[in-house]
Amino acid sequence: MEVHGHLFGGAPILRKVQIGEALTLAGLPMIASVLADVDGTKRASTTAAAEALGISLDAQPTRNTAQLTTNADPAVYVTVNVRPDQIVKARLSGGATANTALTETANTSASTTGLVITTTANQSAYDDGVAWGAAGANAGILRKITAVTTTSTTIIPFPADIAVGDTFYFATFGPLEDAGVQLTSDLSQVDASGDNQSGTNFRCHAFYQRAKADGGANTSFALLVFSDHLFAQ
Repeated sequence: MEVHGHLFGGAPILRKVQIGEALTLAGLPMIASVLADVDGTKRASTTAAAEALGISLDAQPTRNTAQLTTNADPAVYVTVNVRPDQIVKARLSGGATANTALTETANTSASTTGLVITTTANQSAYDDGVAWGAAGANAGILRKITAVTTTSTTIIPFPADIAVGDTFYFATFGPLEDAGVQLTSDLSQVDASGDNQSGTNFRCHAFYQRAKADGGANTSFALLVFSDHLFAQ
């Protein structure tokens, strides 16, 4: 993840915060230390980020818990952008492991109304999510999902008919909706297949879906905003 900008413009507000655990990656959502856990700032979970501080800008892989022989300060700090209106750019991953390609799903029955994507895969996790064309007449076009069954996905109609063999990508959330997201296990990306619709971590500010010709399985991303920030109760 990385800070893409701010809802109200302007520069980031950077603060050094003492860490409560080792941080092997930069670009992670960090949460504030609370009374029940006073060790320092820690990573959010894959599904929640209550009392968020913001996105970390550096990695701190070592956390000292004892004095150093050199008498140096053992405290370790991470730099965090603490603005509550920060916009976070996150790649869409096709699974819980970061950098997993989005699954490309083929349509198996023509839809002359542009309403139904027919598949052999169970799409129940994507109820209330979004679908967009990977390849075919509707490539790159995003649509809200309105209903799913074990073999079909109904959407707000695409402008063109859906032909047999047209392919699509799916995500469990969409832009400007009251739906949380699920993060990959390392917290660096969004798991677009994770059906976490009630998280306290982010809301999607904008959605950048890419067609297969543009590498959409690996280059689609979302812009997110914290929904439960320490300084925006």
